[in-house]
Amino acid sequence: MKRPSRSWREWLERSRPKLADRSGASAIEFAILAAPFLLAIFVLFQTVMIYAVQMSLSFESQRMARQIRTGKVTGSAMSADDFRTAICDKLLRLVTCGDIAIDLKTYSNFAELPRSLPVVSGSLDRSSFRFDTPPAGAIVMLRVFYELPILGLARESFGNLSNGRHLVAATTVFKTEPF
Repeated sequence: MKRPSRSWREWLERSRPKLADRSGASAIEFAILAAPFLLAIFVLFQTVMIYAVQMSLSFESQRMARQIRTGKVTGSAMSADDFRTAICDKLLRLVTCGDIAIDLKTYSNFAELPRSLPVVSGSLDRSSFRFDTPPAGAIVMLRVFYELPILGLARESFGNLSNGRHLVAATTVFKTEPF
């Protein structure tokens, strides 16, 4: 068997003074760079979470709007809680089902449709929300809202409600088919 080469031992002998150096420059450099780096990672995580919940909520509201448009919801006598459960079953696990708010209304023409979010004094106003299953040929607006909790210091940057949460909304307007 061969012995380890002398170059390894020589390298070890040359690096001992460097290993014995305890000036702390590396630790200080790490401390200076670690905080902004970890903050950037946290902000990136929070941004990805907001977009993932937004995309998931939009996709599921579109899927359920198809069910309404074709008359499957009207014919099944689905309640608001059943509708919420149908949406929630397919959403990301980041979403708490009890915090989903649904507003399903029928309008006589497109000019009556609301143009703004139902936010009053920095909080979601659920007082006017209804769940009206539409008849055939009706103009319908389906709005699904979720108040996404924001973690830590990002509440001031990402929170758009007074409670520090971020309001995620998905809106779909359509005319039901003659079913």
